[in-house]
Amino acid sequence: MDASGVYWTNRSTTAGAVMHASLLGGDAVAIATDQNGPHGITLDARTIYWTNSDGGEVMKLAKE
Repeated sequence: MDASGVYWTNRSTTAGAVMHASLLGGDAVAIATDQNGPHGITLDARTIYWTNSDGGEVMKLAKE
């Protein structure tokens, strides 16, 4: 969680996704799709990090 909202990984979709929901409300948005078993998430001021446990990968995405 940061000042813009909440981030989480979603393994319930076919390929998995990283999600974001604004603290101001509204619908959750997939910010990274087609992930390979996303699990665990952390962030810093500029970047979101997570692991794709099925693929053994550490991923990152710049915040917008």
